[in-house]
Amino acid sequence: MITMMELEQEIEKMHQFWKEEEKQKKNQPIYTELPPDGSRAQELLGGEMRLSAPWTAEFSNTTEPSSSHEHN
Repeated sequence: MITMMELEQEIEKMHQFWKEEEKQKKNQPIYTELPPDGSRAQELLGGEMRLSAPWTAEFSNTTEPSSSHEHN
């Protein structure tokens, strides 16, 4: 038989678990997809797809790109 004290402890453990889970969700990559740019390749395959970290410059107040690699 479970006591109220044990039940409250289990509830508290679940709340801690949910808080940690929410923290991890905030640091998940952000998926973006651009429309095709008119090139034949993108006409066939679709536009650029990107995974970005939410803490990179791209998502902060700066206008610097998150990577020095550019695709042409």
